[in-house]
This record gives sequence, C-alpha cells and structure tokens, in this order.
Amino acid sequence: MYYKNYLMIEDSIPITADTDRKNKVKIIDHSPLEYTMNVQKKCGDTEMSYAEFAKMKRLPGMFIRQFTVTISDKNNPEKYMEITTSKVEWDTNNLQAAVEIIRDTAFEDREVEVEFEYKTILFTTGAAFKQWIDVNKLDASELEEKGVIRQK
Repeated sequence: MYYKNYLMIEDSIPITADTDRKNKVKIIDHSPLEYTMNVQKKCGDTEMSYAEFAKMKRLPGMFIRQFTVTISDKNNPEKYMEITTSKVEWDTNNLQAAVEIIRDTAFEDREVEVEFEYKTILFTTGAAFKQWIDVNKLDASELEEKGVIRQK
C-alpha cells in the first residue's frame, strides 16, 4: 500500500487456480431440477420470443415460471397485454397457445410485437436439464455463476 508515493505496507497474497470448478456441478439424472437465473433472460422482439418458444418446445419435461409475455400493438405500443406469473409453472406449448389466442382475439387484424422474458426453468429430471444445456450450447459450470441450480 502506498501513501503519497511512499511504500507503507507490503504484503504477499497467495493466488491459487480453482481447478475443481468444472466438476462442481453434479446433476442426478432421475431427480427434478429447478434453475433460477440471477437476471431474467429477455427476448425483446417477436422473432427472438418465438425462437425461444421453439427451443423450449423441443424439450419434453421442461416448464417455465417467473415469466412475462408482453403482446403489444406495433403501431400503438401503449396498447398491450401481459401474461405474468410468479409461482405457476407453464408448459411452453400452452404458453404459446395462450399468446396466439390473445393475438387472434384482442389484436385481431393488427401487427403485434411479442416480448418474452423469464427467470426460472423447471425440469422433471436432471437428464432433461442436461439436454437443455446441450441444446443451448451452455457450460454447466457457468450456469452456477449466472443462477442457482436446485435439485431434490
């Protein structure tokens, strides 16, 4: 530590590499798992939202929670509807069907923007979680830094 360009205290601090980091995530294939991100994943437009729906629908045994879907009139963004949930688990097929019903009824004959953001994903098995990691080309050890993995 320096004070007015004079060395006041000098100390050595040992630094070690965390070599065990990659092996930290242990997933049990047959047990349910919940992954909650620290920050919501945001799909800011219709194309990104539907691409995320498509990825999620390919994975059976996956449900989402703590999400918001906003459907707004492209010509008048102040006219919008939201589907928001905290504790209720939704299947992606049913969520997309609900979005389509709203588009076809409340926004009939109008161009809309669909925004989707979510924070928690539930998996019926750890194996389904591993499949989600593969489909999204994620690193399981990074997931622990970006969220919380809970398995019963």
